[in-house]
Amino acid sequence: MSERFNSNQLAEILFGLENNLSIEKVEIYAKSEFNFEQMEQIRLGFEDCLSIGQVNLYAKPEFDSMQMEQIRLGLVYKLTMDQVKLYAKPQFKAEQMEQIRLGFVYELTIRQVKLYAKPQFKAEQMEQIRLGFVYNFAREKIELYAKPEFDPMQMEQIRLGFTYWLTMRQISLYAKPQFKAEQMEQIRLGFENGLTMKQVSLYARPEIDAILMHYIFEVIISSRLSIEKLEFYTKLLTHN
Repeated sequence: MSERFNSNQLAEILFGLENNLSIEKVEIYAKSEFNFEQMEQIRLGFEDCLSIGQVNLYAKPEFDSMQMEQIRLGLVYKLTMDQVKLYAKPQFKAEQMEQIRLGFVYELTIRQVKLYAKPQFKAEQMEQIRLGFVYNFAREKIELYAKPEFDPMQMEQIRLGFTYWLTMRQISLYAKPQFKAEQMEQIRLGFENGLTMKQVSLYARPEIDAILMHYIFEVIISSRLSIEKLEFYTKLLTHN
């Protein structure tokens, strides 16, 4: 057995030769610095009829096999070289690459995708930003939550506010990192159920947890108390 290659690597080299790849193409991945999973992605690229130039975009040891797969899929599904190059960078994890690739699959523009094609965004954050564009939100709305300080669940609550036709003023009340996603949800539901800004503001405070927010929301919905009386009752509930 070869000292340069292990059995899995040798198997990938043999697969390429048996599948009628030229020696020139097999030589691109028949290198000990590639593990067998990386070799497989390079081989599959050639079997998918990619050119040597296209495969060379990802046939680099600094990409793991899952990153290679995302680059290969972009090329196979006819993304432009400029589109693929936007995410064919080792600093992006495979799941981040996938969200960037899916942006182009859903026909987002380079400018739109660039808003979230940044390593500081986790893949789940990228997804929430991408969905905003997919649902044709105005860029101004997406920029409200396209910030690394919001976690994916917070981003989702802000995005859902726009989905259910809340105004920018209403959403701005809870689009703040100090609110947890569950708190944001209670504030959002208040507006969706017809509460006024004054009514929602009674419980839209970071120090009030989501459970107490929900109770105050139920009191507002079910009672006919004036704002003054609601303020008095809320202070009693939240007084430490």
